[in-house]
Amino acid sequence: MDELIDDMLAKGPEAELVEAFGLALPSLVICRLLGVPYAEHEFFQSRTRLIVSATEDPAAGYTAMTEIRSFLDELVTAAERAPKDDLLGRLVTGGQLTHQELVGVIFLLLVAGHETTANMIPLGVLTLLRHPAQLAALRADPAGWPMAVEELLRYHSVVDWVAFDRVSTRDQEIGGQRVGKGEGIFVLGASANRDERVPGLRVTVADEDVPAKYDGVIFGLKALPVAW
Repeated sequence: MDELIDDMLAKGPEAELVEAFGLALPSLVICRLLGVPYAEHEFFQSRTRLIVSATEDPAAGYTAMTEIRSFLDELVTAAERAPKDDLLGRLVTGGQLTHQELVGVIFLLLVAGHETTANMIPLGVLTLLRHPAQLAALRADPAGWPMAVEELLRYHSVVDWVAFDRVSTRDQEIGGQRVGKGEGIFVLGASANRDERVPGLRVTVADEDVPAKYDGVIFGLKALPVAW
């Protein structure tokens, strides 16, 4: 990561953050995890972009998926012959996954782990730069970063149509909606992350009526009446 930042700084006072850092960082991590040369990142970046595109010809996405799986099949085969001390090598030597299962796991890691991170980094940077007070608070107290990351993930929900697609095995009612046997159920991540039914917490008294610990050596509240 430091190398990528140093490279941006060395090239001048301006940079294109998506290409220079957002895409580059997860690509570098994936290459190291799988034990492949970083030069391969251009191949899987271009293919995963086609796979997750909603506007490209579906045939192009299918071709891209076939090419990536073929690439990963060869990668797994090489690791089975001579496993290295990397993630793929450890999965191979663990002996709990078949060849095709290994290809599937690595494919999921490549697409889900690469595209999501590559998109969240620039979105997170943009959001914090648009909210300087929150950014200043994080700079003053770096311990808040883990929670900030979780909130940014919830706020942007880059994977809206999450992999919770199910088929109902019986007639039933879910969330007040009738679902018949054999009907599909789809869950939208953004909807779950912004659910208007989640309790809307509010203070039920005026600020001047909130009892404070003016009589203590450590200031705080004696009580905070709330409702939702």
